[in-house]
Amino acid sequence: MSIDDQWQSWQDAIDLSLVPDIDTDTLKETIIKDLTLVSAMTVQEYTLYQKFQEVKFRYPTVETNSFFDDKPAMLKPDQATVIQEVKNNFWLPEDPEEYMNLQPELIWTDGAEIQSHTNAKGSEIWNALRTFLSTMKNNSNIGRNLNFLVRDKVTQKYLGVICMSSDFLDLTPRDAYIGWDRTRKTQKMINHTCIGSTIVPIQPLGYNLVGGKLLALLCLSDVVEQTWEHQYKDKLVGVTTTSLYGKTKVIPLSQYDRLKNWKKMGWTAGSVSYEPEKTTNTMIQQWLMKNHTYKFFEWYVAKKPSGQPHKRDHRNRSRAFTYSKLGIDKKLQKSEHARGIYFGELFTNTREFLREEHTEVALTRKFDNSVEALTELWKTKYAKKRLASLKKQDRVSTETHFYDDIIYLSWEETKEKYLPQVGRWFTMSGQLELELGAQSNESNKYKKVSDFDMYQKVALTTAIYPREQAIIYPTLGLTGEAGEVANKVKKIIRDGSDSKDEKLVSEIKAEIGDCLWYIAVLANDFGIKLSDIASANLEKLENRKKNNTIRGSGDKR
Repeated sequence: MSIDDQWQSWQDAIDLSLVPDIDTDTLKETIIKDLTLVSAMTVQEYTLYQKFQEVKFRYPTVETNSFFDDKPAMLKPDQATVIQEVKNNFWLPEDPEEYMNLQPELIWTDGAEIQSHTNAKGSEIWNALRTFLSTMKNNSNIGRNLNFLVRDKVTQKYLGVICMSSDFLDLTPRDAYIGWDRTRKTQKMINHTCIGSTIVPIQPLGYNLVGGKLLALLCLSDVVEQTWEHQYKDKLVGVTTTSLYGKTKVIPLSQYDRLKNWKKMGWTAGSVSYEPEKTTNTMIQQWLMKNHTYKFFEWYVAKKPSGQPHKRDHRNRSRAFTYSKLGIDKKLQKSEHARGIYFGELFTNTREFLREEHTEVALTRKFDNSVEALTELWKTKYAKKRLASLKKQDRVSTETHFYDDIIYLSWEETKEKYLPQVGRWFTMSGQLELELGAQSNESNKYKKVSDFDMYQKVALTTAIYPREQAIIYPTLGLTGEAGEVANKVKKIIRDGSDSKDEKLVSEIKAEIGDCLWYIAVLANDFGIKLSDIASANLEKLENRKKNNTIRGSGDKR
């Protein structure tokens, strides 16, 4: 059916008099209130706030008056049953070395029956895993979506979830690399690529064994390729993804950096639209339906012959249009947050195919993309090194991260408990592969003290203070904490206490730790890595030692 015919049919079927009248001034005030709240947040806090809103919407609760328990109960008890089943089926080995026995398999939730003790559908299990494994919001993408459960074939335990979706239409660095012109891309060739919109491992697989890298590799697998072709009748030749966090000093790398078969393209344009609350979004749609009816139809009703939405990215488009019509301040609308862009080519001539210079027959396989081969690559090249490094430093984790208790928490409780973990995504969800441990090479002795950098990155996730007070706030804090250290030492002298007393040592340790935190934060406010400070300081002292000027005065000696 043509767009004009769809428009006429929809007009005949819809009764706009039944749609609530949304007062324009009231809508504007509500949007400004929502955006003022979220635009004042850090990236981490906004991420967690979206998760909080999502959980409250998807998993509603009701108050109970039980004599034994005053905790709210889930409105839909079957949801609680699915959540518990999922938690009972994590891959949690007694010894992390058991990763060598893993045989991952990808289960397409629409293509296979999942053996469930609770008769849960694959989509229900996938959504429970996706919602509570990650602090990132579980967005339901419009268009093509293939949801995969990743589990161990032997134990049937879950390893994580993947979603392959309709690719982003406009990613300038990727498009320049391919050599795409907009007409060729939009007419049909964009359907031969997809985007890994969800790549989330369970924990501690993600942290201990860089499980995110395993899932990212599996996005390029023959199972994904064949399922895409089966479902959509388009040959899949390339896969896109973007990093969770972008150009920040706190999180400089993503799990895709230096990952074989994935190539870094560059950065997104650098803006992420803030979303108002769901009730406000509903008001926007109702307002559009009444006041800009055809626009609403184009974004939310019209379909292409393939069944895909007539307009891509309809949510952001409709919000941007509404904000423009209502005169919403642009400073409230977007966060300057660039994300890394990565592209995986399944064939040596993927780019030529996407430019329509080669046909499907001429495609040449670039690498062995069987699940078995990609798993072996992950085991030998990434997981083995990661686990060995963590064991050497006694950092192997046993923590599982599943955020289902947010169902029962207030926003303030959620923020207090989980905000630091959002910032630690790079460590606990495998989003970064940190180089842990000092280098043993004598010539590079002071060039990289990467444990300092890791401490600084984690410390910054709890650095919550007004940005206009940067430098000043941590400087005053450092002065105060140094005074606390001095005060503790003064009391040791006054009371004649034993300087090795466990209680005193513990107190001094805590105060010195507070000093270290303020030093890390102050350094960041000046754009300095803590490792650079440590390295430069040791190098300076080494030179003084060589020059026999350790004693003396003056900075330059």
